[in-house]
Amino acid sequence: MASQNADRSGVGATGAHENVLEIRNASVGFAMGRGTSKVLDDVSIDVHRGEVIGIVGESGSGKSMLADSVLDAIDPPGQLTGEITYYPPDGGEPIVTNELDEEEMRRFRWEHISMVVQGAMDSFNPTLSLQSHFEETLEAHDHDVDEGMVRARSLLEDVHLDPERILNSYPHELSGGMKQRALIALSLVLDPEVLIMDEPTAALDLLMQQSILKLLSDLKEKYNLTIMMVTHDLSHVARIADRLAVMYAFDVLEIGPTEDIVDDPAHPYTRGLLNSIPDVHAPLESMESIVGTSPDPLNVPEGCSYHPRCEIAKDECTLENPPLERVADEHRAACFYWEESREAIPLKKQQ
Repeated sequence: MASQNADRSGVGATGAHENVLEIRNASVGFAMGRGTSKVLDDVSIDVHRGEVIGIVGESGSGKSMLADSVLDAIDPPGQLTGEITYYPPDGGEPIVTNELDEEEMRRFRWEHISMVVQGAMDSFNPTLSLQSHFEETLEAHDHDVDEGMVRARSLLEDVHLDPERILNSYPHELSGGMKQRALIALSLVLDPEVLIMDEPTAALDLLMQQSILKLLSDLKEKYNLTIMMVTHDLSHVARIADRLAVMYAFDVLEIGPTEDIVDDPAHPYTRGLLNSIPDVHAPLESMESIVGTSPDPLNVPEGCSYHPRCEIAKDECTLENPPLERVADEHRAACFYWEESREAIPLKKQQ
């Protein structure tokens, strides 16, 4: 896909670049017996400084792989190509994250960009207290432990946890929601600018999901964070996201302001996703799902990857891959027939 903004001269009044991250032509492939499995396909997007951007799509769409690519955390034998550039807040020299060596990346993680991976609630070392987790993280990055623990206690209070109780506890003594909140505090203890959250509410009940989203919104404002939130749940992330990027078949098919994407989506896939969101007030028979399944990474269709499932696909869609095209000022969609999609695939709430 073409970049939505390839200009690298955008510097704000404070001297900081307007984009905190620029992802250019990022691809990830795994060599397999049947061929190369491409699980990220030439993705180019910008992450604006200070925003919450939601990366949404069905399972297997490449969302988590995009997040992993930012920190070059691709498990071997996966190979990342392209360029991912981080712009420090002080206007300092840009850092191409996928060119850092192992030691440089070890220091870069947590200090500049921190990530809470899916299932991370179970990644605490069960033999260590929560205090030991915080102290080991501070020591590993040569931070003053005493000063760092002052910040840790403040962060735990920010996420509505009692610092003394939590720090003296072991992971098994905490509920899932408490572990998730403690993990968010741990991810921020080195004062990173960017926080990547991979399915942050997947294992939580509805009430806790809403609580975590509210916490993230509050933390963003207090600590001037940029948050990149990866989730299959479009309706939840839309509550706090400034922009949404919709992924399908390992690429971005639509990106723009949240209001545009939710109220007036242009891509048939996005419209299908919105129509598949459960509505507790609607009758069961009104539930809709997208016909078909996501493609095998070893067998992505030619042309538009979505055309086998698309209600409005034409011959052109089977032959050419549409670029991200401007729909509105900051709204882009990769569809030749996006103008027809609104009438052909009405949204449930508009019916």
